[in-house]
Amino acid sequence: MRTQDIWVAIRIGGYPINRMVTVPRLEVNTKEMKVYGNDGCNEYFGQIAMVTKNKVSFGNIASTRKMCPDMETHKRYNDALSKVKSYVFDEQVLIFREGEGTEVLAFIKKD
Repeated sequence: MRTQDIWVAIRIGGYPINRMVTVPRLEVNTKEMKVYGNDGCNEYFGQIAMVTKNKVSFGNIASTRKMCPDMETHKRYNDALSKVKSYVFDEQVLIFREGEGTEVLAFIKKD
């Protein structure tokens, strides 16, 4: 599946991420139906509840709970991740959407 890889966030809610902070990343493992990553502050992990050609939903996601200088990116990223219902690819960009419309997160592959 094309989503299986390590991804680096480039937008949250359609807005570019400040590159001066820790940038969230996401690892998708469709064989084990799991996700892992860093939300810009804390490490997280969870289950992929369902994934098809263009739909995805995540189960419960747990994370570490440390305080970081920039808690805003962490909060925005986690709020967006909880809204994901579908995805599309635009060139090499993986875009997660809330339903069929609004972009909530966008990622590029980590080299």
